Amino acid sequence: MAEPFAVGLLAGAVVGWVLKPNGQVQAVTQPTITDYLKTETPSLIEALSLDTTQVRNTEEYDLVGSCIFIENPTDCSQPVYIRLNEKDAPQMELTSKKKITGQFYRFFIDNVAGTGTLNLKISRAEIFDFQDAKVQVNITNSNISVNITNSSINMKLTGSDIMMPIDIQSSYIMMPVDIQAQYMNLAIDIKAQTIGNLTIDIAAQSIGQLNVNIKASDITLNVTVANASINVAVTGTANISITAQSIGILLQPEYASHQGTDKNVSGYASIGLNTGAYVVTYTVPTGKICYVTQFGAVWYLSSPTASIGGRALLECPGATVVAMVGGENGASFVLSKPVKATAGQTIRVYVLGHSATSGILYGVFNGYEVLA
Repeated sequence: MAEPFAVGLLAGAVVGWVLKPNGQVQAVTQPTITDYLKTETPSLIEALSLDTTQVRNTEEYDLVGSCIFIENPTDCSQPVYIRLNEKDAPQMELTSKKKITGQFYRFFIDNVAGTGTLNLKISRAEIFDFQDAKVQVNITNSNISVNITNSSINMKLTGSDIMMPIDIQSSYIMMPVDIQAQYMNLAIDIKAQTIGNLTIDIAAQSIGQLNVNIKASDITLNVTVANASINVAVTGTANISITAQSIGILLQPEYASHQGTDKNVSGYASIGLNTGAYVVTYTVPTGKICYVTQFGAVWYLSSPTASIGGRALLECPGATVVAMVGGENGASFVLSKPVKATAGQTIRVYVLGHSATSGILYGVFNGYEVLA
């Protein structure tokens, strides 16, 4: 008995057809087909190894199928050729391909003597190749069960632009996802009555924005960030409870001092009668941001009996602040809000003295500098 090649419905009973050796088609019953499958155990894939040290001149192989997989096309020193169905059919090189598709009931092999063994897999199953295709699947009121044991499923999506919206609604979901990409834009919208544990592990050379919007009556949020800066905007009340003795929270000026990034820049200039000068000029270096928290001035006169009045000015790209000061020793001015200067911008302190004699003016600004 040859293998069954079709199954159909006749008069409400399931029957099969077999192709007899003489070419005739004979109908058989379902039990006959079942017994044949149990005893013969036909396979959809058959292995074939070709020893290319042997010469083949249109050697025939009576194998039926629709696809041939070439496992090791580069392992042979000489090319191997195949013709499907007929000897005069177009010739194809097996050793330059990974797969050949097309219905065939036999094929012919040609090769000269070489080295290596060519391993083929002959498949009787239909192989579908889609190019520029759109596949839409709608499933309504159905149950789909997929059981895969000791197998692997590889899904490869290749393209310059891939969009794959996924909408899952269920009473219980467990879906591990591992994504590796050179560039990724991932939007996740989760709505659930209860979320158990949501673990997100991100490893990237750079991350643009990580926007997290959480609405919950009770949540424990653990965030670990290495070698990065975090901006947190809170609308409402933020309650932070820290129980560890080794953890503290510092404001940015205090943290800058803690990290050793305080910035104190001073200078001086000799002046004549009722004149002033820029005594401090500082340009913020590349990759830094400087915050000025206070500035001041001190003056010394050549005559100890002379009196002096004066004022100091802070010039910065973000603001120009004027502090009026007077007396013998000078004064300082504390800013209620730090003035910010970015890389390449210049901070200057100008001191003007009002006196009937010459002297020396000193100026200074204080603050902190951080990485941009």
